Amino acid sequence: MGFGQFLKKSFIDPFSSMERAMLYLCAFLGAFGSYGLLIYLAFDYTHDNLTPVVSFFMSKIVLSHIVIAPIILILIRRYLNGFVFAGLNVLQWAGMAGLAFAIGFINPLDPVHTFLIGLVISMITEPFFAVYQMMMIRLTTDKNRGHEVSMAELSLKVGIVSGSIAAGFMLTYLPGIVFLIFSAICLIIPTFLLAGMFMQKQNMDDKLTFMETAGMPMEQSGTVLVADRHVSFLAPFKLLFKDIPITLLTILQGGMSALVTIYAPIWLKFVGFSALATSLVLGMQITARFFVGPLTGWLYEKGKGQELFMSSLIFSASWILWLVLPPETAFVGSVVLWAIYTHMMNVGLDGRWYAGKTLEGMACREVCFGIGRLALLVGLIPLLNISFLIFFLGSAAVGLLFFLIALSLDTKRNVVKE
Repeated sequence: MGFGQFLKKSFIDPFSSMERAMLYLCAFLGAFGSYGLLIYLAFDYTHDNLTPVVSFFMSKIVLSHIVIAPIILILIRRYLNGFVFAGLNVLQWAGMAGLAFAIGFINPLDPVHTFLIGLVISMITEPFFAVYQMMMIRLTTDKNRGHEVSMAELSLKVGIVSGSIAAGFMLTYLPGIVFLIFSAICLIIPTFLLAGMFMQKQNMDDKLTFMETAGMPMEQSGTVLVADRHVSFLAPFKLLFKDIPITLLTILQGGMSALVTIYAPIWLKFVGFSALATSLVLGMQITARFFVGPLTGWLYEKGKGQELFMSSLIFSASWILWLVLPPETAFVGSVVLWAIYTHMMNVGLDGRWYAGKTLEGMACREVCFGIGRLALLVGLIPLLNISFLIFFLGSAAVGLLFFLIALSLDTKRNVVKE
């Protein structure tokens, strides 16, 4: 493949579909809203006593990933109709109303209050990510999935960083409910747009199917999703045991990604960084991801899992910097490494889940994320009260564990075309 063709597959072909271009825009908006809410509240709830912020994330993790997200994805899988998507939008509006009502009465030092806020936030965020994952299955193609997923990851990261910077700025200079409501709307609107786009494509698929039965076969674009009311709500949990290596890797992926994004305000505030400084330095990740994106898509499509091995070693190296450099220098260096590692790991694993082409699989992925984020929340974050050294060493060890498990993964499964 020539260099020009390589760049075309990386930056132009992913936008060859108008629907995919809209999906990338919605990914940006949804990530902005989600991480705007999470980073703002995480900094606001982090104090010397970690109980309130841990309670907030316990609610957001256990209820979001292990309960709410799988239920939403299975409901979509079972019915795939406008009533389900309308219900998801109603759930989001109810969550936003609950947030606007409750925020004035919440005591940020009360773990029960922060737990309830985590539940309300889940009502707003999870419908978006469920519909987004559904559309990723629908619109990514076998011939260029690596680069299409890479572009989606870049869109998400731009949204994550933008939301994080906005949250840091607003919490520092203009604290209050306005930014939280704006972030919620950034989740509600793309959920509505993606659901409408899906219903439109479903109607087109029905017409193509009718024409095929009439003897006029037409090529369908993307993966066709079919409703199945017999799919069990326990299906995601059963899938945990179908492919143990990818399950374990996804569990670690969920925890590792949380450690450098939604959990970052907790330990960075302990180290001494402000919300605004943290958000601005996180902005450096966009540039790093832009350059690593094409390489990651190419490595994924080779089917050798090199992007996974490299990402785990980069993750571990990022924590070693904190042991040998001043905190300010270590933070700048590790942020760049986090951008590279997260992009490689997310494309490598998420691409394999999307290639499975089932909503049950995506629900299983959500459960894995919940387990991983819960494990690191209760296993690593409390180490901050003991020693920063132990916390950084423990974080580096997680990356090495990922590398060892990746050795047993069937890296070509769902990637290399026979």
